[in-house]
Amino acid sequence: MSEFLSKINLDSTMHEIAKFHFLLDEGRKGNHLIFAPQTIRLAFQRDPDELKKLLEEHLDDVNDALNRTFSLASFEEKKEFINGLGRDVQHAMIFSYFQLLDGLETESGEREVH
Repeated sequence: MSEFLSKINLDSTMHEIAKFHFLLDEGRKGNHLIFAPQTIRLAFQRDPDELKKLLEEHLDDVNDALNRTFSLASFEEKKEFINGLGRDVQHAMIFSYFQLLDGLETESGEREVH
């Protein structure tokens, strides 16, 4: 791979990482940019153990979907793509997203629970 292409790939990757951090920062504020509010509500109407099982069963699908969202330019495109996934995969993604948010520490070093 040429140095030019390596630079483009690195820049693209760094841009996606920055968007992912922005997404998590907004999520900590309660702004969940890639999930529809009604879908979040539906997901959390399910039993937590059922959501854990869904995530285990659909982990590859969640990873594939997450990787696919990296190729989409806007948060709206990411949200539309996720809305087009099957309900169980959507709910597994939402569960894993909130698990990630709950595991993040705030600037004061405390864990924030959503």
